[in-house]
Parts: sequence; C-alpha cells; structure tokens
Amino acid sequence: MTGIMIDASAIADFLSLDLYGEDLKVNKPSDLNSSECGALKFAGIVSDKYVKIINSNPDSFVIALDGYEGLLSTTHVLSKNPRLDFCKVLQHFFPIVYPAKIEGSAIVNPDAVLGKNIYIGHNVVIEEAVIIGDNSVVLHNVIIGKGVRIGKNCLIKSGSVIGQKGFGFERDHDGCPIPFNHYGSVTIGDHVEIGALSTIACGVLSDTIIEDMVKIDDHVFIAHNTRVGKGSFIIACAEISGSVSIGENVWIGPNASVIDKCAIGNNALIGIGAVVTRPVGEGIVSAGNPARKLRMKECDVGPEHKT
Repeated sequence: MTGIMIDASAIADFLSLDLYGEDLKVNKPSDLNSSECGALKFAGIVSDKYVKIINSNPDSFVIALDGYEGLLSTTHVLSKNPRLDFCKVLQHFFPIVYPAKIEGSAIVNPDAVLGKNIYIGHNVVIEEAVIIGDNSVVLHNVIIGKGVRIGKNCLIKSGSVIGQKGFGFERDHDGCPIPFNHYGSVTIGDHVEIGALSTIACGVLSDTIIEDMVKIDDHVFIAHNTRVGKGSFIIACAEISGSVSIGENVWIGPNASVIDKCAIGNNALIGIGAVVTRPVGEGIVSAGNPARKLRMKECDVGPEHKT
C-alpha cells in the first residue's frame, strides 16, 4: 500500500457521511492505538478510554460509532456500523490485488478452463475438467480435484484440498472394509472464500455444493454431498459430516461438529464447540454437547466482533 494517499473527504463522500475536522491525507489502515500520521481507524465501542486514545492521535482519521458525537477532536465521521464501513473503505481504497498469473511451479491440466484475471500460486495442482471463474485467486499448495467448478471472485487459501474422495466404506460379511467410491465433485459459487488447510470432499454420486458468498475459515472439514447455503459462515476447525444441509446465512462456530444427514435452517447460529446431532430449525441459537436450543436469534445475520 506504499504511496497510496486518499483524502479524508473522499472517504466520507464514499460512505455518504459528514466529515468532521481537517481534510487530511489517509495512507494506511491501522489499529486504534496507532500514532502514525494518516492512519485510518475505526471505533465500534464508545468508552472514555477510547476517547482519550483517539484524541491523542490528531493526525489520524477515525470511522467512529455515532455515540461519539461531540467527543472527538481528531478527523472523523460518525457511523451506525463503523466496522462495516471500515471494511467497505478497505475494499474500495486499499484492495489486496493479486497479479493475473500462473506460477511456474503450478501444475494445470490442459483440460482445465480458467477465466480471466486469475492468480494460481506456487505448487498448485489443478486436475482435469476443473473450471475456475474470472478474478478468482488460488494460493499456494492447493489441490483441486477432477471436475471441480469454482465461480467468480473466489479466494482459495493455501494448503486447501478440494474435490478428492471423502471417507466412505462398507464392511463385508468378514468385516473387510469395501471402499464406496466417490464419483461426484464439488461445485462452488461466486464470491466464496475457503480458508487455509481446509478440505472439501467431493460428492459420492452427486456434487458437494458451496453456494454464493459462503465464507469458510481455516482448518475446516466439509464431507461429501454437503450443501452450504448462500452467505453462511463456517469458522475455524469446524467439522461438517456427510450429506449435511446448511441453510442460508448460518453461522457455525469454531470446533463445532455436525453429524451426517443433519439439517440446519436458515439464519441459525451454532455455538463454539457444539456437537449437533439433530436438526436445528430456522433462526435458532444452538450450543452444547449435545447441542440444544438456547434461544431464537434477534437478527438474521452472523454475530459481529467489535474492536
């Protein structure tokens, strides 16, 4: 981001918010404690402590919660959702851009179809009949199995494995395990992010499906034939067993486990470490081992983490 200089007024105009204070130059996003000139920050919690911190750094620009009205002497705007507005500003003015390039150490099957402006990282393996949409990024050491389809504007982080055989066996009369071959693949929608060292197994007879706008954290496992609905979040170290149906805008917490063939309704929230052994209805907050209903959600979006 070296060399980027944005007027505070341009950011305020982009957010359609009033600018308070000097129209200074903004050059980098920073945490609230930064004393650097031109630092861009956000404050989502109102407290005397943060008022002192913000006002002690007069050369920064803060996207502040509207409860800060009349409390700040530094350049700022007042927002109903500072964290969201901060994210929008970062995407618009400080995007992370990868080159349109296939690294020389990548192995790409000649039958694969790659869209425009794609980055393929070091040591990536892309097998036959894979399709990857425009503007997608596949980082280093990723393996993408036969027939996987990845949409536009996706990010696949390093070390992930997508579309290889999942775990499936049947024992014969002598107790010998007979493999249940997997003939499906994985279909991934647009604007999907898959975290580092995550695994998405291919379907057995039909595809495992990850719908548009799904965000999957690092170290997540998703088994064969699972469907993850649009806009859902699956957080680090969660384990989703086979043939699970996850609705739209679901939030599944860290280290949660979901038993095979279970259904989770739209807008549900599964708590940290929950063990889901039976269906979870729409809009329900469920936690514990075994998971049980705690309450209904107050809103239909995932929880915010404010700093």
